[in-house]
Amino acid sequence: MKEFKVNKYLTLKLENGETNIYIDEEMFIQCKYLLLQIPIKTISTFDEIESIDEAAEKLDKSMEEGNETELEISPETEFWGHCSNLQVWYEHNYNTRLLHSNLAFPLLKKLTDVGDSLAKTVFKEEIVRRMKKGYGSAFLYLYWERYHNYLEREEFIDNILNPYDAEILKKIEQLLNLEYMIIDSLDTLKYSDPDRYPVHFVIKDGSIIELELFFKEPYPFPRCIKDLSIIKTLHIDIGKAVSYFPKQIPKLKMIEELKISEWGGNNDTFPPFDKFPNLKRLYIITRSKEFFKAIPIDSLRSLELLEINNEKIENLPEFIESLNGE
Repeated sequence: MKEFKVNKYLTLKLENGETNIYIDEEMFIQCKYLLLQIPIKTISTFDEIESIDEAAEKLDKSMEEGNETELEISPETEFWGHCSNLQVWYEHNYNTRLLHSNLAFPLLKKLTDVGDSLAKTVFKEEIVRRMKKGYGSAFLYLYWERYHNYLEREEFIDNILNPYDAEILKKIEQLLNLEYMIIDSLDTLKYSDPDRYPVHFVIKDGSIIELELFFKEPYPFPRCIKDLSIIKTLHIDIGKAVSYFPKQIPKLKMIEELKISEWGGNNDTFPPFDKFPNLKRLYIITRSKEFFKAIPIDSLRSLELLEINNEKIENLPEFIESLNGE
């Protein structure tokens, strides 16, 4: 058996032809390898790759174990390769860009749990950095594994969002007495629990780009929403809480998708659609049948999809037939 000690917490052992990682003398995980092919002719196109995760997304992985082109690597060579990788990773202060997130973050989590102070610091910093980006395989991995729960609520919001959007989210939470939950996309909310998390949001590069609100009580609509300058998707479940269409919404000039559920207000309170120059998808669920007659559909020049209660809408303008959607 060969053994290589990276630091007092982290050890690799070659056992029965397999490389195993031990943390604090306890078997943690068996190493796998990732083989990437970089075409020489197009190598300059990969200059912007900043991490192993991005490389794994963009490069050819056909040489990995299990494929017909599997490359024969002896257990000893593989062992020393893993040792070298983890040694460099540690020497560079556990830089997660040097390892795939599927390995780096479980290692950091375990090292944090056993008392490695450097790992704890890096662990939180990297969760914030990767999740602030709001997209990519690393974000999805952290999201589905719920790694962001390692941060306190205030700590999470203050670090993952830009200061402006962080304050807006805090105001929404305080005003409506609602709890928030970050998600990867509003499309994942088909089976969500609005009673537990009535506020959902999606971010990109530290800014809120999608937001969903479930109003459980008749609270005033939060005016601060108008200051979400780059938000593109807004879903609001009004219920009986709001009898008027919030004046703040038309101020969101970048809105491309708007969904209003359980609308019960008066027709004359419906939004001026000419204030939504980029609106592409509109979803309305309403309790008012008279409501349909009041929709100024000819104002929706960018519309691609219109869905309203599955009810038939009478007297549609001729241009509706040329819409790109349904």
